[in-house]
Amino acid sequence: IELMKQLINIFLLLTLPIVVVLLSLWYHYDSHSLFDEDQEFFVVHENYQDFKMDLDSLISGGSFSGPINTLTLDLFLSKKRLKYWFHRGGVHGRYVFLEKTTINDMINKLRVGDRDPVNVIFNSSNNNLDVFGVVSKQLAVDSIDFINYVDTSEINLDLLCLIPETYNMYWNISVDGFLKKMEQEYNSFWNKERVWRAGQIDLKPFQVMVLASIVEKEARHTDEMKTIAGVYLNRLNGLTKFGKMKLQADPTINYCRVKSGKIRKNRIKERHINEEFDCLHNTYSHYGLPPSPICVPSTQAIDAVLEAEKHQFIYFCAKPDFTGYHNFAKNLRQHNKNAKRYHNWCNKMGIN
Repeated sequence: IELMKQLINIFLLLTLPIVVVLLSLWYHYDSHSLFDEDQEFFVVHENYQDFKMDLDSLISGGSFSGPINTLTLDLFLSKKRLKYWFHRGGVHGRYVFLEKTTINDMINKLRVGDRDPVNVIFNSSNNNLDVFGVVSKQLAVDSIDFINYVDTSEINLDLLCLIPETYNMYWNISVDGFLKKMEQEYNSFWNKERVWRAGQIDLKPFQVMVLASIVEKEARHTDEMKTIAGVYLNRLNGLTKFGKMKLQADPTINYCRVKSGKIRKNRIKERHINEEFDCLHNTYSHYGLPPSPICVPSTQAIDAVLEAEKHQFIYFCAKPDFTGYHNFAKNLRQHNKNAKRYHNWCNKMGIN
């Protein structure tokens, strides 16, 4: 009996530490929160060992640290077959691990590739290449990837219309996937109501985008966009005593100048217009809308065209101050007065 007691005591002394360790590991593995705050983790490597180093670094910064936990981590990962799923290609991307995440939760999330999307934001831009540059800073793709894809796919950037907005997409989306997403969003933006409103002003959605790009570059304040859009529609639709007029939009001259390698000008003069006479976007030398947008217009500019003010203004000229607002006129006589005041002010301020 004494021998049995001794054997039991020895057994307990030997197994109790093991039991304690196993319970501790189970607590850390499946019950204990790993982080003190939410963590963002990007799986970028093609090599599993490089990925494993990043994962070890992330985990070691949490509560699952210490020599015992470090030694058993590989056992956990092996049990969950994380290496297998990594090589299957379903792990790469962005993950957000919440404060309450356990190591078991983390491994399960990685294993099934339960990635978290990002909010991709871009605003009105001078051109689509600028958009690609902004987007590439928010996604895994490089701006060069966009350019190469556009070149190989023979995409006409002048005709590619993007809608500035906040989009929810996966961080490791491909260029092809991004552009398809943009096409879907463009079609979604141009719903039945907007298409109907475009028809009410005798324009197609693409033509609205073109006019909106001019409004975008002409208006420094959104509260003037509808008024400016109304002026251009009056000219475009011939709602003047002279019939149809050329749009005569200064931003289109600057667009032509940049396209031909020249510098933008604050004040468009007669010689600048003549220099770009053959440019198809020159609305001083060509009737109607330009063949493509001169920038990536904002949704405010697009809707401003669709909701343009109905008025009798035919002309507008910047106010002689630094507000960025305009004086509007119904006839050439009043417009010439406004223009003279503005040009005199520019000369006084030394604005070229």
